Amino acid sequence: MPSVSDQKINMHIKEICKEAGINETVEKQQTKGGKKLSIISEKWEFVTAHTGGRSFCTNMVKRGYPIKAIMQISGHKKENVFLKYVVLTPMEYGILLNKPSILFS
Repeated sequence: MPSVSDQKINMHIKEICKEAGINETVEKQQTKGGKKLSIISEKWEFVTAHTGGRSFCTNMVKRGYPIKAIMQISGHKKENVFLKYVVLTPMEYGILLNKPSILFS
């Protein structure tokens, strides 16, 4: 069975996001050649498969699924690496700290 390259998958994800109307204008900070750049574009242009994986992990943590279970799906081996991968606001971390069985399971 032929495999599809990451580049091709990301191209299709962008097409789907564009069709879905994910077109809010956003700013992305990036470093290239030691210089900080600010790129402003529609959100669909920044979406990749990596974005999907990160969103999945973040949303599962927010819903209260055990971190160890999510790590089994995502393939993360170390909890400290996983917690850097998950994108939560300080407020969301505060809410989760009131549910220690989630963060420290």
